[in-house]
Amino acid sequence: MVLASKRTLMITVIVGLLLVGAGSTATLAAGGGGESDADVTEIGSQDIAITDTTLSITDVHVTGDGLPSESIDERRYTIDDATFTLRGLTVTYQGQTYEICRITLTIDDVGIVLQDVSIGN
Repeated sequence: MVLASKRTLMITVIVGLLLVGAGSTATLAAGGGGESDADVTEIGSQDIAITDTTLSITDVHVTGDGLPSESIDERRYTIDDATFTLRGLTVTYQGQTYEICRITLTIDDVGIVLQDVSIGN
């Protein structure tokens, strides 16, 4: 079950990389109001690392309104080092800020092979 969740997370990351460009480092922030990390109490944070592996994505077709049209017969990528931080739900109660479920995903030396993949409607 954990392997399926990691695979789903990895496919989501790969589709995101295809949409914004492979090999970039990004920090996504949701919520919060300018507090420094020292002022925030983390509840349930997770660090996930995917290293030294090759992921093959074959016969995947993502459809939906507003997506760009892209089709890949075969393409190979290598992500040398990328870190993504997804900030969780931020709540302030009695002057203290709590962040629930921050996820940090680190990808290091991961090969990606795409075969027969398309994005678009």
